[in-house]
Amino acid sequence: MNFNILNIQSFFICLIPIALVTGPFLPDLLCVLLSIIFLYQIFKYKEWSYIKHPWLIIFLLWCIYLVLRSVFSKNPILSLESSLFYFRFGFFAVAIWYTLEKNPKLIKTFTYIFSLVFFIVIIDGYIQYFTGQNILGFTLFYNRTGDAHRLSGFFNEQLILGSYLARLLPLLFALILFNFSTSKFLIILSMVLLILTDVLVYISGERSAFFYLLLFSVMIVLFLSKWRKLRLITIGISLIIITIITLTNENIKNRMIEHTIEQINIKTLFSDDNKEPVQIPKEKEKFVENQTKTRAFLSGQLTSYEAGIIGDKLIAFSWHHQRHYEVALNMFKAHPIVGIGPKLFRMRCNELEFYVEYGCSTHPHNFYIQLLSESGIIGFAPVFICFILVSLFFLKKLFFKNKFYKSNTDSFTEFIICITIGIFISLWPLIPTGSIFNNWLGVIIFFPVGFLLFGLSKIKEIQ
Repeated sequence: MNFNILNIQSFFICLIPIALVTGPFLPDLLCVLLSIIFLYQIFKYKEWSYIKHPWLIIFLLWCIYLVLRSVFSKNPILSLESSLFYFRFGFFAVAIWYTLEKNPKLIKTFTYIFSLVFFIVIIDGYIQYFTGQNILGFTLFYNRTGDAHRLSGFFNEQLILGSYLARLLPLLFALILFNFSTSKFLIILSMVLLILTDVLVYISGERSAFFYLLLFSVMIVLFLSKWRKLRLITIGISLIIITIITLTNENIKNRMIEHTIEQINIKTLFSDDNKEPVQIPKEKEKFVENQTKTRAFLSGQLTSYEAGIIGDKLIAFSWHHQRHYEVALNMFKAHPIVGIGPKLFRMRCNELEFYVEYGCSTHPHNFYIQLLSESGIIGFAPVFICFILVSLFFLKKLFFKNKFYKSNTDSFTEFIICITIGIFISLWPLIPTGSIFNNWLGVIIFFPVGFLLFGLSKIKEIQ
């Protein structure tokens, strides 16, 4: 094998955590380059076993279906923008596995680089929190009323700092345990890492990311008995710090506690005062003479209850999300088998057949609902089956702890479990998400898959 090409592949993999901080272009470029180099290597050296892997074959078949659905959709050009080259993520994951196999030293080198980048992102986030701007001069993000700040760190106007940390933490933790599980210094460092990440994700105001972090923590406690005590200690310290911040920072309290309770309608749901039919006070009737109730609410002229936005029912995360989901489910009901076509939610959400006031967006903000609306049952089923299989993996681990793997594979077992937790988090259905066809999310989701494939192949060799 050409040594230089292997070095280039390894270098590109080490760049990915850095590239993900810059936005979607560079990580997607690295994804494409790694895929092309990998395919070149496979055809040159005829190492067909990698591309014959069952996971990759199923993934490519799913991608072919998405392309066909795009071709026969109402707007093939727009739809193909997201589906035509989605297969690159499958080759990207297998390319990572291939490179790790061919370069045994890469995994430790990558762990050092990844850890350094992760800590820099964390430190930069805290600098922005305490000083109002990060080391590049990016300031806190303020909402339209100017009364609630959000951390963004290196991501500037993109509020994905918490998502970056929460989604990548399982992979980093897996790598640290795999490479340095016997080093006391590294264990202490990992405790610091966990606490700093917990608190920063919370103060970033990204509630979905904080939920991912909580889910990760619970699963570490359940499935990694060796590290259970460590995680419980870090959770306890994190909760104390988070409680102090919540009690002393009104903006964060409003964002993470008050705003969440209000958006999902818990107060209204359990309040006796709001059980009567919705009525608009006479002094406010003029506000809805020439506009919708929702628009009056958005302009601050009516409360959510007066506008009848949420009534006395529990809301799916927020009324905005609720309306996106309603539109998407209308699309699914009209086209249950094949959906309307990838990326076409944004184009067809205003059609009378699907329309719900303020229900339009670029996507429905949930992977599974997006797949149901845009690709139907056929496109939805493989992803949901994958979630079920990962869930069964953890159920087996929970009930057959001593029979899962042989004792001489403990380090790989921990490595695999930790990475699989990260994949499980990405597949979790009951949370708002970005678009499943988003380039940045695609890289951050499929990146750990390559390490998982590597771990599974190694554990088979040992057994």
